[in-house]
Amino acid sequence: MFLAANSTGYEHTIASVWALDHLEEGSQALLKAMYPLDPDSIPEYILEENPAASTWSSYPLTRAEYRTLGQQLIQRSLIIRQKDKKTLNIHRLIQDAVRARMTDEKFNNSFSSMLAFVSAVWHYEEFSFGNEIYRWSRCQELFPHILKLQSLFSRFRLPTNLTQHHLDGPKLFIDTASNTNTRGLFVDTISLFYLAELMCDALADGNEDGPSTQDLNDQLVILYRIIVYERGLVRDSYQNNPRGADQTLGVSWNELDNAYLQNNDSIQAVNCFLESKWSFEALYGVTRISISMPLINLGFVVLVRGREDEADKIFSQALADREKEYGSNDKISFVTGSHGLRQRKTRARATRRELSAPPTLPSAVQIDLSRVLLDQAIKIYTASGHPYFIPEHTRARRNRGMLFERLGKLAETKADLDVARELWRKMCPDDLRRLEDLEDEDFDQRIMFWSR
Repeated sequence: MFLAANSTGYEHTIASVWALDHLEEGSQALLKAMYPLDPDSIPEYILEENPAASTWSSYPLTRAEYRTLGQQLIQRSLIIRQKDKKTLNIHRLIQDAVRARMTDEKFNNSFSSMLAFVSAVWHYEEFSFGNEIYRWSRCQELFPHILKLQSLFSRFRLPTNLTQHHLDGPKLFIDTASNTNTRGLFVDTISLFYLAELMCDALADGNEDGPSTQDLNDQLVILYRIIVYERGLVRDSYQNNPRGADQTLGVSWNELDNAYLQNNDSIQAVNCFLESKWSFEALYGVTRISISMPLINLGFVVLVRGREDEADKIFSQALADREKEYGSNDKISFVTGSHGLRQRKTRARATRRELSAPPTLPSAVQIDLSRVLLDQAIKIYTASGHPYFIPEHTRARRNRGMLFERLGKLAETKADLDVARELWRKMCPDDLRRLEDLEDEDFDQRIMFWSR
């Protein structure tokens, strides 16, 4: 019978079967060194006489110690040695058990040490034109292990004290990212730069300036500058070197800009929309249709910032591109309709702004229609019982309450405004303003931007 990895006592069962607690301290350290590495082929040069081994107090330092302790693990069937390839294999179950039984402190210590171990054997690019291939073989061999370290990074507590040892992690991720950029693995490049910057930020936040740390501070500044420079090269690579048909990066940038726009950060949203556009333009077989989705949102963010003429041009160009490709009756996707809807909203908004006459009071027919629409909206927002439509429900309740107030229906007014007030407090607990002091824009900003 197989025991699922998420079963209660799973790690203890595995540990008991292989008697992990009875291993010598050095053998346990060697086993812990293998848990964050790719299990299928671990080069022995990572583990044997590694220059960074001195950072790990119980780790075997000499070749003799390493061979003796490694033989103990082989005899217990915990690892397999491929003599011809000079590599080790370890079962994933063993890795899971070792990792699961670690305290957070031990996990952090061993993970930090393994960043230093891999960094010590990684062939860093020397200061040159960057066209030499002498390091490609080593980098390619170590790349799966760096990806494994990356996959376990979420549990790692970032160090806040700046030491030479702690700079190994960001240096490794930066140079690996640069190498993946050279090899055209752009999706891995972005995520590795992100981890490097995350580590640099943590080291910078926890560091105190002083004469004793000046050299380390200088190195940290250099790492930041390398990240900025290399990201510029990545952007150039998107623009100049097609990278297949994988749309993941472009879609991801598009979703990130949606998040920024929803949080009313239109400046960052524009930057992300442009990144998304550039990513799509770098794909094989790219056409004007390929960037339709980023253009929709780019046009919308320009509209949100009050530039109706510019937004109208963006939507008009996108619609013209799609009509040229699919004809006037596009049945391929909803994208053409989305562009058309945004364009109509843009022109309606511009028209309203140009009207100088004061607004007229709504007619009885308009009031009745408003009542029907608000009733239906509230019915939809409350039918499912989900909390996702609280912003829409709050606005609809407030608007219907104000409509009832205009009609002189005081009981209905109070009922709706009380519900709106309660929903607002639930949605914005830190906003202490009275409901009566809130403006239409306050409610609109809480709603997904494309529904405003």
